[in-house]
Amino acid sequence: MPKAGDDSGENFAMSNPLMEHENIFNLMSHSDKTATEQDSSSDNKENYITKPRAAVKGKPKKKTSPTAVKKMDRELLLAQLEQFDITELKQLISDVKKKFPKHPLVWLKDVQSYFQMKVKAKESDPGLLMYECGYPYNMLAAEIQDFLCTLYSDIPDSVMTSFYIECLNTFARDVRTGTGGYHHRILLQSMSLHCPKTNHSKAVTSELKNLLDDSVTRTKECVALLWCLQMTPLNKLETKLRFGLHGCCHFCRVRRRRSPYRTLL
Repeated sequence: MPKAGDDSGENFAMSNPLMEHENIFNLMSHSDKTATEQDSSSDNKENYITKPRAAVKGKPKKKTSPTAVKKMDRELLLAQLEQFDITELKQLISDVKKKFPKHPLVWLKDVQSYFQMKVKAKESDPGLLMYECGYPYNMLAAEIQDFLCTLYSDIPDSVMTSFYIECLNTFARDVRTGTGGYHHRILLQSMSLHCPKTNHSKAVTSELKNLLDDSVTRTKECVALLWCLQMTPLNKLETKLRFGLHGCCHFCRVRRRRSPYRTLL
């Protein structure tokens, strides 16, 4: 006879039916839960294998239009040119003339340093193709232009030629290194306008030709130097065409020689 209160073995159902019912229910629930988890994991595995992960979409970058870039460059340059103080510049050159009365090249170098200190805007278009012909010199105040014209008239042509060549080389170097600014262009334009003999001298044209030949493998520098051709006197169309065709043809020959499709050309 089984003992009273024995809840194990064959007498479990008879001794405690509620407990057996609860254990069976828990066992069935556990089985269903395990089966559900297995089905879910298999579905997830299948989805992971069959469905590719959606690509993360980043925010598209806004492209700045050339018109907006042109406006920003012009406004920045104008703001810096408005900081020019004609009284300060005149006093600077007057002091330099007193210290070095027989060295006009020093006067010009001080003018160059003043422009470099005031104008720090970087150019975004080496050829200035989006701007008018007189830019950026036409942004300079009229009183500054008159002062430069008067200063140049007191300096011999040989000194002006040396300074022009030096500005050309510095301009090409800065464009090459990515530090080109508008101050070189303004000075080159002012000398071309007020000293046309200097701009058309054999020394200047020869130096410009050498710089163009040396820069054909550097696009930005070459385009910036071709921009200098517009400052050749208007009555010297032959010089403009000769230098323009020489630079462009030499540039195209080098590009063709370096092109991977040169066998097809």
